[in-house]
Amino acid sequence: MAVDKSVNARLAAVEAWIDAQQQALIVCDLNWDTAWLDLRRIAVNYILRRQFETLDATVVLARAGLGHLAVGFVRPALDELLWMLWVKDLSRKDANDLLMAMGRSDGIRSLLAQRAYVGDAKMQELWYPVAFLDAQEQQQTPLKHELKGFREQYKWSGSPLPSASWVAEQSGHMDLYNYLHAATSRALHFSMGEVMRNGWGEPG
Repeated sequence: MAVDKSVNARLAAVEAWIDAQQQALIVCDLNWDTAWLDLRRIAVNYILRRQFETLDATVVLARAGLGHLAVGFVRPALDELLWMLWVKDLSRKDANDLLMAMGRSDGIRSLLAQRAYVGDAKMQELWYPVAFLDAQEQQQTPLKHELKGFREQYKWSGSPLPSASWVAEQSGHMDLYNYLHAATSRALHFSMGEVMRNGWGEPG
């Protein structure tokens, strides 16, 4: 699909803006000994890198006439922003404890979902011994209790992790959440409204 001149001009302006941002905001390699003491530093470093990559990817998609697909990048960016705005006000220990538990939970859940799908024989081919997988499975119950403790401490809605709307409310950006959540949900989940909106055809 051809991209017209006016769109190319706008894309050139966006590319110039991205380049300016990358010069103004240089994301350096982390000093892990220091960063490990505050996991928010690791999170922010990753988020900034990913945001620059998604901006570059958006331009690539737009030049190919597929810019509408980039709306899928907005929702993760919104979630990352709201989470960082909330956890920045927690004590370092509280933030570290919560983010570490979330990271462990994510890793174990993904690993065990893969195990359930491909089976132990295939997992062993991927260098995951059965004893290691069993040990990870045994960690699920303690982790659920740990996350339940955080839920009771912070009084969040949702389980095991807080809902996006709760995080938005804590960060004081409910209006932004409502706007972008509504604008992006149909791009990320099955939506008959989106099917009908994009089901264009010739008159008659």
